[in-house]
Amino acid sequence: MGKPRQTITAAARRIEREFEEPLRDVIAGYAEMGYSRRLVAETLEVSFESLKHYNRRENIRFCRSPIEHREIKGRPPRMIRQNGREQSLGAWADELGLSKEGVRQRIRRTGRPTRGH
Repeated sequence: MGKPRQTITAAARRIEREFEEPLRDVIAGYAEMGYSRRLVAETLEVSFESLKHYNRRENIRFCRSPIEHREIKGRPPRMIRQNGREQSLGAWADELGLSKEGVRQRIRRTGRPTRGH
């Protein structure tokens, strides 16, 4: 058994600094991308129960068929195009030396996976 996870309120400042946006927007962004609450709790390193309560309080809705379940069923990855090149999120992450989440954040902020034009 790993170390106990922080509550979402205890981790809020850390998360907001890391993502450079309000906690509600971070969690809602994951929900919009199709992530499950359990995966978001693991990613943000917070307890599942505290995230669940936060979602209820803030009225954040999560998909009934989370992305990790859809990928297991063999759905092809979403391709991301920039400058005539098309790759999956994982391929962009590998090429740029970033995590997949780092590429997602960059796309959310700039609209593209790389810094170039």
